[in-house]
Amino acid sequence: MPKNPRLSKFTLFIVGLFLTLSINYFGGGSLKAQVNNIGSSLTDQGQQIDYSSTITDWKEKLQLANSSEAASIHLYLAISYRDIGKFGLAIKHFNEAHQFYHHQENAEKLAIVLIEQARTHNQMGQPDRAISLISQTLNTLEVKKLAHLKAAAYQARGTAYSLKGQWDEAIDNYLSSRNVASVLQQNEQLLSSLNDLYLAYTRRRAQYLLLAQDAKTEGIEIEKNRLTFLAGQDYSAAIATTTRAVKISQGTQNPSRVTALLNLYEIYSDKTYLNQAQEIVGLLPPSLPKADLLLKVANVTEDKGLKQALLQQALQIASSIGDKRTESFALGELGNLSLQIGNNLSALSYSQQAQLAAQSVMAVDSLYRWQWQAGKIYNSLGEIEPAKIADRGAIASLQKLRFEIAQASPEFQLDVQIEVEPIYREFLSLLLENDPLQKDLKEVLEVAKQLQFTELQSFFGDACLEIKQKSSTVTVPPQTARIHSLILKEASYILLELENQPIKFFKIEIEEARINDLINSWRKELEATAIPLKYQELSQYLYTLLIQPLEEDLTHAQIKTLIFINDGLLRNVPLSALYDGNQFLIEKYAIVNSLGFNFTSDKPNSSKKSLIFGLSVSVDGFSALPFVERETKQIQQLVGGKLFLNDSFTETTFRTQINQDYTVIHLATHAQFGGTARNTFIQTFSTPIFLAQLEEILSSRREPIELLVLSACKTATGNKRSLLGLAGIALRSGTRNVLASLWAVGDRTTSLLTPIFYQYWSNGISKEEALQKAQKELISKGIHPKFWSAFILVGN
Repeated sequence: MPKNPRLSKFTLFIVGLFLTLSINYFGGGSLKAQVNNIGSSLTDQGQQIDYSSTITDWKEKLQLANSSEAASIHLYLAISYRDIGKFGLAIKHFNEAHQFYHHQENAEKLAIVLIEQARTHNQMGQPDRAISLISQTLNTLEVKKLAHLKAAAYQARGTAYSLKGQWDEAIDNYLSSRNVASVLQQNEQLLSSLNDLYLAYTRRRAQYLLLAQDAKTEGIEIEKNRLTFLAGQDYSAAIATTTRAVKISQGTQNPSRVTALLNLYEIYSDKTYLNQAQEIVGLLPPSLPKADLLLKVANVTEDKGLKQALLQQALQIASSIGDKRTESFALGELGNLSLQIGNNLSALSYSQQAQLAAQSVMAVDSLYRWQWQAGKIYNSLGEIEPAKIADRGAIASLQKLRFEIAQASPEFQLDVQIEVEPIYREFLSLLLENDPLQKDLKEVLEVAKQLQFTELQSFFGDACLEIKQKSSTVTVPPQTARIHSLILKEASYILLELENQPIKFFKIEIEEARINDLINSWRKELEATAIPLKYQELSQYLYTLLIQPLEEDLTHAQIKTLIFINDGLLRNVPLSALYDGNQFLIEKYAIVNSLGFNFTSDKPNSSKKSLIFGLSVSVDGFSALPFVERETKQIQQLVGGKLFLNDSFTETTFRTQINQDYTVIHLATHAQFGGTARNTFIQTFSTPIFLAQLEEILSSRREPIELLVLSACKTATGNKRSLLGLAGIALRSGTRNVLASLWAVGDRTTSLLTPIFYQYWSNGISKEEALQKAQKELISKGIHPKFWSAFILVGN
């Protein structure tokens, strides 16, 4: 459950420190005592802070305070405003305190303000600003020998890196925080840092295991074993970390000890740890921290009777204090429990009450869960329209939560693939399974686009993702069909858009797991040449599923170009290689792949001025590409431009040259597009350029790139997010089209296809037609689909 806005241990510590440090600055004893009384309320961790009255009191005292008193009060106000989500006012008061202590050259108080500002930027989803502030602060702490603040500073920077998904850097900072706190015997800080470190280890372990699965799918055994080993190391480190947290907190009733005990229970499933955690929670006085911990314990226990008792207790505390947000979580979880035991009416009642509680305080991070839960219940009761309304509400709440997902504590980041995607997909199923009308189909396309956008946000780790596209909706061009695929749990669907025609949909009665198996098998057969025609059976079968139902409409509309807006693993296979028994799909139609964001038809561009980079030698463990030199020189002869080969192809050269007036960028080098932005890169002679750097470089141009070519690219076979890197980089940088290979086809074949493509394109036809003609030319020569179908055009 996401955290309630309340003060952290470091904040409680710094308030106490400020009260101590401020005594020498307070001129009037009466006002000094009043400020101390106000500030002391913050240090009572057992009670909920009445922010409204506290803020009012501080603002009144501010009118009577001298400069040093005012600086302290500004800090208190900043913390309070931050903890109730009023970040603009928080920053304003932080700046007032910062200005005073900077002028006074009070390094200690200034460092405290900067650490709190950094924590605020973390909560605002601005980790880069937090990192900058903490780096500045750590330099000051080193120079001024203020070691007692270092642990908190490192922890704040670790949190910032966690928000960015940079777990290596997060772990390094949490380790530094742990080490400093341990040496200085700051046990409260040490316990907090250990809990954060445990979380970072478990998140990085999950990332390693995901990458190991990708490597296994790709058949890269050495990489799979390396990643599995690293995951094992993090698992051991996580166990050691949380074991230490439990040990150092032994004999205390610290809420952080409860978190550590629950972590050990998560690892070992030993109820001793759960019972100890429950015992500590039971001894705490009624408060919102206690309600939070009751919900945590309830979340992990399997005893349904105990779970219900804990949730009821949390509900009673939240209701008595008047915290509607915590109340909504308790009610919602009671609804979930009722759903598990088959009491749908009770589950619905609790879910509705949870929604009302969340809506009363605009707690959308809670609200969407219970709207989704209500939708499931209505659907199980056969009440389809209420189910649709509930699901629409859940998706609307998720849209509002888009930025808050990034702003939340790392402990409560939403896993898009596990916690967000299912809501969209269940709603899509609901719309498509119940005799959809045109308005329903239009809604399906809009929801599918929102889902694609959410996936892009997750891939790039950027909830503030922006896409360079026109705001207007682009109609389907003449003689063009837009074909949308949706792979849902119980069935898949194809939706067809034609010019000035109603949307049509076709259902494929195959479950998600089965169709994914078919897609993965087909790709492996396309990549293999040992049995030359083995791919044909699946090529024909998938053609009957995906294209045959549409054939009559395509023929009647005299379609020449297909725009595929694919879902899931269908993004990772070349539909050009679908086979009707006589012809490949590419022999009938030009094909473009898109994410569906404002696709515009490609108008022939007379300028083909090219910037060409190639790497033919072996670097950093990548094999040599001996035919790259021939490929790049042929392209230079065809379209002109500059060529940078091997040691002249460096990141520096690439950065420098990209801002020149070139419309085409051709990269004949190893490129990997994995399931995350961090394992997606292109290789230069000197160093890999990762996705974030590539985006930065491409986005620095004044004019968008007409065509980016990646002729030795490779996407992860079994990862449905791989193509998001290719398509996303185009969308984010404004690049109009990307021509890339889905798998490494060998530079000899590439040196054949790409020059033919450029030759046709130079004759004035569109890029999709040029690619079609180049691929048809190789087909006519009897070349296996492995060598021509891998090349796809991604259109923006």
